[in-house]
Order: sequence, then C-alpha cells, then structure tokens
Amino acid sequence: MELSFASPRRGAPAWLADPATLGSLDFVSPKPLLVASLLLANPSQVFDELKSFNPDSKTFGSIAAGEQAFGLSLKDDLLNLLTGELTFEVDAVTPTQPVWRAFLGTNDAIRLRKTLSTLVAATRFRSDSVEKLDLTFYSLESPTDKEKTFKVTYAFSDGYLIIGPTMDAVADSIQFHRAGHTPSSSALFYEDPSYIANLRFGSFLSQASDSLNQAGASESVSPIAGHIYAEKSAIREISTNATFDVAGVLVIAAIAVPNLLRSRMAANEASAVGTVRTLNTAQVTYGAAYPEKGFAHDIITMGEDLKNPAAFSPEHAGLLDPSLAGSTCNADGWCTKSGYRFRTDAHRCQKSVCYDYVAVATPVSKEIGNRSFCSASDGIIRFHSGEPLTAPISIADCKSWPALQ
Repeated sequence: MELSFASPRRGAPAWLADPATLGSLDFVSPKPLLVASLLLANPSQVFDELKSFNPDSKTFGSIAAGEQAFGLSLKDDLLNLLTGELTFEVDAVTPTQPVWRAFLGTNDAIRLRKTLSTLVAATRFRSDSVEKLDLTFYSLESPTDKEKTFKVTYAFSDGYLIIGPTMDAVADSIQFHRAGHTPSSSALFYEDPSYIANLRFGSFLSQASDSLNQAGASESVSPIAGHIYAEKSAIREISTNATFDVAGVLVIAAIAVPNLLRSRMAANEASAVGTVRTLNTAQVTYGAAYPEKGFAHDIITMGEDLKNPAAFSPEHAGLLDPSLAGSTCNADGWCTKSGYRFRTDAHRCQKSVCYDYVAVATPVSKEIGNRSFCSASDGIIRFHSGEPLTAPISIADCKSWPALQ
C-alpha cells in the first residue's frame, strides 16, 4: 500500500519519522502475541499541533494546571526528553496478570528519571527500587485493596525507558535486548492471529467471538507483520498478509481519517465565512434600497416572501436565497445552513432607522467546526475559537475578536 502526497508531508502525516533503526524491538520477547512500534519525528511538535486543533479544549487546560501543580513542563521535562520511538508488546492476556511491556526511546535518561520521580512523589503510589542486572528497577504500587492493586515497574537501559507489570517482565526484556537485532522502519505491527482470534470479547460480542474462534483454530495461520516506511512525499506499507492487512488499516486510521475530518471542518468553516460575506452584502444592499429602515433586523427580512417570491418589500427584500432565509430559520432568529447557525441583529437604531448590525455564524456542534465568525457594518470578518455560541453577541463583542486573515 502507498499513500502519496502532491508535496512533502506536513501536518499529521509528517508526524511519522523517516525510516530508522528501531532499537526498541530488541527488547521484545521471542514469541509475542502482538507488537506495535512507532517512530515519531518530534513528540513536542505533535503536542503543539494537537493543541492547535482545539486550543480551548478542557484537556489542555488541565495539562496547564497540572504543570503548575507539579512544577514541571510537559514539553521541556517529558516530551523533549523522548526520541519519538515507542514500542508496545503483549505476551499474554489473562484476567489475573496480563503480560505486557512498553519501550520508549529517550535522549536524556537522567533528566527523565528525575521527572518521573517528581511525579511519583506527588502521588499516593508506594515506590521502591532494587538493583539488578547492573541497573536500578523502580516499582510502583497503587494504595488500593489487594484485589484491585495496580503495579508497574520501570528501568532505563541503553537509551530506553522499559515499563512492565513486574520486575521480572522488565528484566526479561533487558536480557532480550542484550542479544537482539534491529530492523529499520518508521512503524511496525505484528500479531499472532490464532491467539488474537481466540480471545473472548465479552458477552455482547459472543457470536462474533465464536466465529473468530473457529477461524483461528487452525495451526497453519501465519503471523501477521507489517512495516511502514515514511518518505518525503509518501508513506509506504508492506505486509506479510494480503487478506487481513492490519498495518494498512492502522495507516489509514492514523493518517487519512484525522486529515479527512480536519479537511471537512475546514470546508465547513470556509462555507460559513462565505455566508457571512453574503450577509454583509445583503445588509449593504438592503440599507441602500430602504434608507428609511437602514440595516435589516434579521435574516428573514432580507429573504423572500415564501408565499409570493416575486414581491419585494422592506419586510421581504428577496436578497437572500431560501436555503438560508427560509424554512431553516426559527422564531429566535437563527437560520441553519451547512452545519452552521447564522443570524443578524440590528444595532444603534433611532426612530426605526438602524445604523449598524452584527452578523454571526456558529457551528451546530464542536464536531462541525472549531470557530465562530462575526462581522459588523465595517465588513471585517472576525473569528473566535471555542464552544459554539448559544446567544447573540454585541458589536463590542464582535470587534474584540481577532480579524480573519
């Protein structure tokens, strides 16, 4: 599979680094059930771009509060200390003790160790350290009842942070690493389909589980492996299995889908800006046609008389298409088109003549768009990022928003 671009990769596709030696694969056990490995070009840049998608998100507000509480910087004290290489391994899935491991590349193990120590000290986790294999193993245990206790152990070895459920699991990975070999990729996926197919997915998927159990019962099913290679203007993927290409699905899900959603939001916002410009034009035209009225009070006033479209009057000027000034408008003055809600409100009215107005566009939901738009009689379109508006805004509110470039 190949995903090609007309220009060098940018945005989310550029998060994937060029092919390089995946040293973290040396830590993987000889017979894993599932392995996923990823090499990011710049973890800190990924964080900045995710934040730019929705800068007013409560999640990022919580991160800022946490940074202040811990006296740490997420970027400087964590993300910038990581190389971008991440591998996750699953060896067994059991109700009592799942066996898993995670491996993260680091360019400053000493500073990252200090960051983790600061975070642990600020929590209620019980911590301990043990010397083994000429390394220090750090164990954490949550302060809950024995049946629900969460345990994790981590250690640093040869430029990697190794994390696992037990000290033995982490120690085994370090021993695998000391006798390993390293392929080159931008990302890798591996699974044992026979075992994965026999996992129980819960009672609500019992029929699907039975079908998968039958399909995976044959011992002749070969492991599935896929390598992903990021190039300047393309992302290539090669798999050992053409009928069930998990790696290809991951590429599409991680690269194409987010960009498709973002492109759709950008298209919705561009359409909304175009409609606000149309409202500006209609208001200027209305004011010139009916100087005794000035600017129109609402969108319906600038629309057609649905009962007699050929008749034009100050109450129905026929300046807007029915797709906007028609059946989508409600009694509160909001009209809906292409996923956005629109309205105009007249301002500075004296003796039935209005000398200014505010036109507003806001997304129906935050999944449609991240920005609302407005404009007044100066014709400048302004924007505001955040939650969709639920009420009209004043001229002062509109002019406090930054102008759209």
